[in-house]
Amino acid sequence: MSRVLLDINQIVTTRTDLKLTQRELANRIGVNPITVGRIERGLNHEALDLSTLSRLAAALGLAITSLFPENQQHGSRDQDTSADARRLEALLLEAKTAVRSDEIAETLHWTLPRTQRALAELSEGLAGRGAVLAGTLGLHLIRARIDLLTAAERKRLERARHARLGLRLHEARLLQRALTNTLRDDWQSKASASDRHAMAALLKAGLVEVKANRLQLTKEASFSLSPGV
Repeated sequence: MSRVLLDINQIVTTRTDLKLTQRELANRIGVNPITVGRIERGLNHEALDLSTLSRLAAALGLAITSLFPENQQHGSRDQDTSADARRLEALLLEAKTAVRSDEIAETLHWTLPRTQRALAELSEGLAGRGAVLAGTLGLHLIRARIDLLTAAERKRLERARHARLGLRLHEARLLQRALTNTLRDDWQSKASASDRHAMAALLKAGLVEVKANRLQLTKEASFSLSPGV
């Protein structure tokens, strides 16, 4: 049986006040009208991702947290949601990988409605900062906003990481071959999985580039690594 996580009365009342049909609301948030009908009947709440909830809230002129009921099933108010959002942020940063909504609820001993409200508040709280709450198919993780760093800055960061941790064996070997120009023209078609991973890491770090199907050092890397410089 589907669990009702959203404030259905709030959604229906607001849509009605705005004189929107279910089809018109569906068009605004980019979903099928059937989806809106199911939302208003509480049949698909667990399947909704934060992106859909954000668009729904915007279409209704509400804060995303307003989509959730204020009280728990037995009428007791949840703990402060700002504190919940902070705990959730700590959990996702500690996990370092995507976590399901039910795993969050189980770990923190929360109900699913409380978990969804904390996810919504964390998403709003991260707006305008250097990270975003990403989620799809019920999985959630915190990612850096890629639009705030230039490609050059990301490459310098990757090079700094390489300098601190050192190149892996396959990366060092491949870099040496690129430096000495001993890679065959058909190298990529015959490369092992390890060599391909090494090439991807070196490309990401801005140490090598592919020109005319040949792997070669970038000008910056060549200047730093060439003998006698």
